[in-house]
Amino acid sequence: KEKSIQNEYQLTIYQMYQNSYDNLVLEIRMRQHEFQNHLNAIYNQHILYKDYESLVEHQRDYCETLIVENKLSKLLKLKQSTIIGFLYGKIMDAERIGIEVKFDISSDKVLCGIPEYKVVEIIGNLFANAVEAVKELSYKEIYFRIGKEEGYNYFILENTVLDVQPNEIINFFKKGYSKKGNNRGIGLYSIKKMSKQFNYLVEFGTRDYTNAKWIYFKIKIKEQ
Repeated sequence: KEKSIQNEYQLTIYQMYQNSYDNLVLEIRMRQHEFQNHLNAIYNQHILYKDYESLVEHQRDYCETLIVENKLSKLLKLKQSTIIGFLYGKIMDAERIGIEVKFDISSDKVLCGIPEYKVVEIIGNLFANAVEAVKELSYKEIYFRIGKEEGYNYFILENTVLDVQPNEIINFFKKGYSKKGNNRGIGLYSIKKMSKQFNYLVEFGTRDYTNAKWIYFKIKIKEQ
């Protein structure tokens, strides 16, 4: 019965995010169709800019713009269409309200050994907290990485934060605790609770770089 319920959850998640995945693939194919035009534009810029410095500057700006516009293609490194569609939707939702999302993917799967519908729940809670934390800040940025290290698969999400002390983060995992008020914090409590069921580790802390303070949460699970 439990297996049947898990399969039903998995099917529901697949149906929810398959459309997002299809939209991403379509968008990337459209951009690839224009790739030759972009190459021609870069190749012919020497006609417009006669001195070397101007040419290099404008080619660099043009290429940097293309890299930013095509960053979503990196999601296809993953072999999980459900997770791809889910992450694509989260990125689009965040950027729609002015939050910059950067990411790096060096593994083809996310948190192997955890059912995909639970991976969606874990990442969704982390994203929700990050968006809530940065949406009122002047410097709004979220960064996540998916990869492997020392026999572990990991997902790490970082976001800018106004001010938080490392010892204060422990409170975030308490049921109902939230800096926005009582009885609101359930996301990290849920993540902590599931860590016992699926035997993963949760790491957290703060960092200072790019002229801002960042908070990070890292989920690690042993490779299967």
